[in-house]
Amino acid sequence: MSRTPLAKTIPELTDQLLAADTISARQELVEQGGEICNREVIVGIADAVNHIARENLPRAERLAEIACWLTEFSGDLFCRARIRRAAGNLQVLRGNYANAIQTFQTCLEQFATISEEIEVAATLSGSLQPLIYLGRYSEALERAQQARDIAERRHDELLLARLDLNVGNIFHRQDRFPEAVLYYKRAQIALDRLGQKRDCVIAWLNLAVGYIALNDFSQAEQAYKKARALALLENMTSIVAQADYNVAYLYYRRGQYTEALELFQQTRQYCESVGDRLHSALCDLDQAEMYLELHLNPEGTQLAQQAVSAFEKMDMGYEAAKALVWLGIGAHQNGKPFLALDFFAQAQERMRSQQNDVWVALLDFYQAIVLHQEGRFHEALNRCTAAHNFFSSFSNSGRAIQVQLLRACLYLALSETREAEDCCASAMEAAARLRSPFLLTQGYAIRGQIEQSGGAIDAAIQSYDEALQWLEKSPSRPVGEESKLSSAKNRLELYPALVSLMVSGPPTEDISEAVLALVEKAKSRELAELLAFRANTLPAPSRSHSSLVEQVRSLRNELNWYYGEIDVAEVRSADSSAQRAMDMRSRIQGLEEVLIETLGELRPADEQFFVLQNAGTIPVNEIREVIRQDEMILEFYEAHGLLYACLFSKGCIRITRTARTETIRDLLRSLRSHFAKFDRGNGPSTLLQASLLEGAQTILFALDRELIQPIRGQIKGRLIIVPHGLLHYLPFHALFDGSRYLIEDHVISYASSASQYYLSSRKAGDFQKRDLIFTGGSPSHPQEMNARMENVLPDARRFPGDAANIELFEQHGAGARFIHVDTHLRLRRDNPLFSTLTVGSTAISILDMYNLRLPCSLIGLSGSGPGIDSAGDGNEIHALAQGLEYAGAQTLLMPLWNITGGPLVEFLTSFYRRASCESDKALAFQQAVAATRKEFWHPYYWASFVLRGRTGRVLSKRTRSTDDPL
Repeated sequence: MSRTPLAKTIPELTDQLLAADTISARQELVEQGGEICNREVIVGIADAVNHIARENLPRAERLAEIACWLTEFSGDLFCRARIRRAAGNLQVLRGNYANAIQTFQTCLEQFATISEEIEVAATLSGSLQPLIYLGRYSEALERAQQARDIAERRHDELLLARLDLNVGNIFHRQDRFPEAVLYYKRAQIALDRLGQKRDCVIAWLNLAVGYIALNDFSQAEQAYKKARALALLENMTSIVAQADYNVAYLYYRRGQYTEALELFQQTRQYCESVGDRLHSALCDLDQAEMYLELHLNPEGTQLAQQAVSAFEKMDMGYEAAKALVWLGIGAHQNGKPFLALDFFAQAQERMRSQQNDVWVALLDFYQAIVLHQEGRFHEALNRCTAAHNFFSSFSNSGRAIQVQLLRACLYLALSETREAEDCCASAMEAAARLRSPFLLTQGYAIRGQIEQSGGAIDAAIQSYDEALQWLEKSPSRPVGEESKLSSAKNRLELYPALVSLMVSGPPTEDISEAVLALVEKAKSRELAELLAFRANTLPAPSRSHSSLVEQVRSLRNELNWYYGEIDVAEVRSADSSAQRAMDMRSRIQGLEEVLIETLGELRPADEQFFVLQNAGTIPVNEIREVIRQDEMILEFYEAHGLLYACLFSKGCIRITRTARTETIRDLLRSLRSHFAKFDRGNGPSTLLQASLLEGAQTILFALDRELIQPIRGQIKGRLIIVPHGLLHYLPFHALFDGSRYLIEDHVISYASSASQYYLSSRKAGDFQKRDLIFTGGSPSHPQEMNARMENVLPDARRFPGDAANIELFEQHGAGARFIHVDTHLRLRRDNPLFSTLTVGSTAISILDMYNLRLPCSLIGLSGSGPGIDSAGDGNEIHALAQGLEYAGAQTLLMPLWNITGGPLVEFLTSFYRRASCESDKALAFQQAVAATRKEFWHPYYWASFVLRGRTGRVLSKRTRSTDDPL
């Protein structure tokens, strides 16, 4: 019997039904076209509901409701069951799993009544997903077997393939990932053979998730790309967005931030073009998390607010609550603790309504952290105890250990020492079982604090030392969600704590050397932690593409993924999850050990890469080899509000306490205020210059009294000054003893650390006599000034204004002698690494400086001075200098604040003229300062620049000591 063709297509009928807003309008449609109640039409509408659901769930739900109404006219039980099954699928997508199971059960009974065996099998298959979400795996597997028996008997290959997809989901939820991938792959092959492209898309998506669980990220990325390509062909716009979003998220969790940011942006643009609000909001949510992890607060807060608004409009409670958490973290980073606590409370209430016990407990923990930092110890302890009551059920989880350690800190703050000791001991016992260097570092550090508070100094030193040993067994890394709240500084507090205790005892040569080594480790670790989120992308300075360098990147990518996953895995309630979490801990430990070993193997070939990647230092005895008899490294370190000077010469090491940090901060504030008189214009009148000079000298004398006077009798010869923290903003060479500036009595240069001075001194010294100058970068310079700047290196190749860019900077800079860049610094206080420098028409972040390749004798900068920031920590100066040295520069000339006009041209011209004929750049610097002082005698004009790195000093055979390096 031939089938009568429909007068209208299913999509046309669907559109008409959806346009019928009232019952009377629907009845009119039924009366006008009787075919709308045909079985073929209703089955087609049921299929349309399933197709529409993944693109527009509310539209699918409305269509299903209309179709149910239609089946009342048809009186066809088959049609009623088909529509009801489609409605059950929608309930699954909405998360109404119990209701969905009941709906599917009704369908099964209806299909059984009319002996529709194949439909019974299809319904059994559809009911698997809600059973999986409810953890009823045995029942799901039993139903899957029933459906498989029917499908095999009826030779229904399509149903068998769809069953394989659902069974794969069961295995995935049970953490049986190899079996899950096997079923997904079998389903994908069958669906492809049967031409079921839309089902193939789902198979590829599931395969990607399975590959991720198996740590096969390359296969996962390929699977996502195949899902995306097919979805694009099938016009499944939501799946295209989902695939792009998932790949971006994969990059983010592996620490590939640049790729993640680019793909999040592309995905958001695509979502906006096709009207996919869900995945656009998900991009906002995860990109906000990433920005906050990078401490880029304004961007993170803005995206989190967008996400809250979008998810609230879509009535997505969990996602909206999570976005509120990010707003709370953003408020905390922005120094607004009360607002942070309010956001956390709102998020917690929403998570409670979602019955998400993990997040409710986690938000108790977050609130405890903020309250602790605010000194509200009793309130913090109450919150922390609430978190402990939940996480104690997962006693071997990292989160449970962190909660216990915070309880120990709170009890200690409340002088309840016994309770603090008990919490700390319990946490350390669990951390030892996990053999987690990160958790053991925290545990020993807190134990040291408890012992120190009780006056057991020797025991405290031993605990701090144990903590450092564990810290050094763990590569520098971001430390999970709590890093957005408290940052990695907590771990770095170990160093000043130990330094303070070690210098409190009788001074000996051994203790002094141990303190210096500790200070060096502290500074190396500070930079490594600052760069940890990009450690997997940093190239080796030698640009080696050896298998070892690639192995370091691969190991870091894999570790980043595990670091992000372990906390979630440890608080899942399934029995198999506990074993998987232990397996992940074991995998992390193994990967960290391999990474440390691989970095050790790289050290001989690329020592600078090793130091930056592993927070490494150069042994004190090796540093001695590059210090000459008339030189001294004067290295400062701030610990617990006090500044210490480490005097490191060829023959001895001494440690001396100098000033209080707050005293220096106040004096720097005064110096900044004094210099502001010059920043506002072209300088004061001649009549005021004498009184202003006296004012500056008064402040510089006070600074000299605090920092230099305690060690004046011990310093001699040439000084290599290594600042720390706020001392990075201080022009030490301008310190005044009442009659002379420090640079008048000493040739002075600067370094990031003693280890970095060693590395700079060991760099090869042969470069072409080829100089470059890039001008036009500073917006404050008029055209006339740009022309004057070009003359500071008269024989240099010039790249003015728009003709200059980063590509030319790197292309022509490699192998040059001197490169001077007149630039402009756009400073990011929230994360100085994202501060940018202009080079002609382009800009580059401090972070991206580490990716340049610029082997050269010297890079000079003007216009990049951050100014004296009495509240800052100098990270922008420190990181910029390290980045340019890492790129290959032997020596750097950098401004602390920006001067313009005649003083700038005079100093630079004088310096470059002398450096061109004098290999000793530190001596050339001293002479240039002296020459500039003759014409511009206020320190504002002549003290703004510092010289860092290799001095290029060459000693004649007649004057070289027998133990000086050649």
